[in-house]
This record gives sequence, C-alpha cells and structure tokens, in this order.
Amino acid sequence: MDRQAEALPNGIRIRGNSIQIDFYYNGVRYREALKLIPNAKNIKYASKMKDAILFDIERNQFDYAKYFPKSKKLKVATEQKSEILFLDIINKQSELYKRRYNNGKMSISTWKGYEKSINGHLIPMFGKLLLKDITPLLIRNWLYTFTNRSKTITNILIPLKAALKNAIKDGLINENPADKVDVADIIKDIGLPKKEVIDPFTQEEKKAIIKAAHEQVKNLIQFGFWSGLRTGELIALRWSDIDFEAGLINVTKNIVFGEEKQPKTRSGIRSVLMLPNAREALTAQFLHTGFAGDFVFHNPHLIRVSVPDFCLLKNLDPSQSNLSITVPPLIGMRIMKDKITSKTCM
Repeated sequence: MDRQAEALPNGIRIRGNSIQIDFYYNGVRYREALKLIPNAKNIKYASKMKDAILFDIERNQFDYAKYFPKSKKLKVATEQKSEILFLDIINKQSELYKRRYNNGKMSISTWKGYEKSINGHLIPMFGKLLLKDITPLLIRNWLYTFTNRSKTITNILIPLKAALKNAIKDGLINENPADKVDVADIIKDIGLPKKEVIDPFTQEEKKAIIKAAHEQVKNLIQFGFWSGLRTGELIALRWSDIDFEAGLINVTKNIVFGEEKQPKTRSGIRSVLMLPNAREALTAQFLHTGFAGDFVFHNPHLIRVSVPDFCLLKNLDPSQSNLSITVPPLIGMRIMKDKITSKTCM
C-alpha cells in the first residue's frame, strides 16, 4: 500500500477502506470520500472523477449535488456561492495587481491607476453588493452616470472586467455581466472628446506665470517652458545630465509616484537643445542646488533638499500677476489660477 500511495494521482488519497477526492471550489478546499475499495481500478475511476469535477468548475458548470448528492457539505457549498460579495473578488484582483507590480510585471503608474479605479469607483458602486446581483443593466446604468473621457471610462472598466473574469474561473459565476454591456456604444453617448483643442500659453501668459513665482519655483517653471521636459523628467533631472559647454540637456530618467525609471520608449532617452531662457533658469538654479546634491530641482521647504519633491509648485503668488488663465496641461503640470499641481505629487 505504501508503494501504491506514492503513485497516487494528484488530489487522490487513501483513507482507510475508502478513496478521498481533494479539490478546491469557490476558493474553499473540499475533501469527499468515495466508498470504494482502494485498488488500482477504483483509484483510476476516482482520478477521472476528480478531473471531471475540475473541468466542470473551469466551465462554471459544476453541480455539487450531481457528484455528491448525500454529502454533508452540500448545503455549505451551494449557499457559499450565493453569499460572496463583489468586494471579495475586487480585493483579490487588487492583490493580484499589487503582486504584479512587486515582481516587476506592472509599472507603478499602471498599478496606481488600477487602485484609483478600484477604490474610487468600483468599491463605492458595487462593494456592498452580492456578486450574483451584479447585472448588465446595473453596469450599464452606472456607466451612464459618467462624464469622463472615453479613455478614463475604459481604464475604470479594466479591473472590473478582470475581477469578473477571474470569478468565472473560480466557479463563482457562470458568465461575465460586463461582457453583455456594449461599452463602445455607451462611450459614444457619454464620453467626452479624446483630446482638447491645443491652446498653448501666449508669451504674455508665460511672463505672468513666471512673475508670480519665486526663486526655485520660478527657475523650474521657466526651465520647463523652454525645455519641454515632462514633469517626471524635470523631477529626475540631475546636474550630471546638464552639459553647459555643449548646450545640451540629456534626458535619461523619469520619476513617477516617487519611483525612478527609464522612459518607456527609446525615443524618450534624448538630448534637448538648451535654449537661452532655459540656460538662464539653470544658471539661477545652480546657486540653490549646484552644490547640494545631484538633483537640479529641490523642494526649498524640505530639510533634506536632495529629495526632489515637486509639491512645492503650489507656492505661486497670485498677487504678483493676473493668473486667471484657463489652460490645458503643460509639461505634465496644470496651472489653475493660483496654484500648480502635478500628478507626480499624488
């Protein structure tokens, strides 16, 4: 019997004079005994039965009563499926995303975006509902409450669809209600245009914005205007990237949500010509940080000035100039009346 036990198929065990099948259903482990003499023929039968069970679970067609009609666990197994909350599966999906980020399979910006969708939209809407109560009509009516751009709506739906898809694989539901929602048609009805009309700052507006800023903030904004670097690239910029003699700014890094990495594409690694106004800003900035670490731009309110914290951009003084300007995002920043905010500071 010991040799026989060593050769048992996965999920099959000998328990006295019976054979036990071991499997997971709805995330719960079940062990069911078959009153069969533990011989080669019956072990093979039990193994095929276990494979059939797993096949039905995978296809969302598993019926516990069909395989184990007299089981004491039948009631628990059938009731448990109906009592699962949407919150359970979306939290599981959130953990999967976190794991992908931790093992390097997902960027921090993508992970943070999914977390924002989950915590800001999906949990508030569906978190308290039973999974079985999530219907296509519910999702459709919810989508019609949005006034976002089509890309934003699509991104919010990614973790929802993924969580429901995994729920099917786990045997919790038989079909994905999100698949029955024609998102493309709904987006046509409610989605804002993909892009705004480009409305760059006039020279007068640039002067007004720069005049309202002071010292390091002023240098950052002026340099940003005349270099075209993205916010994350500005944060990651080091003095070692600046070649005053050649008149070049070497862009090699990007910082998003406090994490430094290389640009997504090869074209993101580039050398930018140093225009006179950009050189002027860097020369002024060197007096502040040229000998205080390698980062070009620091937060003047932090003791550890070597840490580039761009939430300092809220320090514009509206009393110095008229900043009542409605503008689109510029180099990753949004300048709105008396403050500049950056998603990098979130």
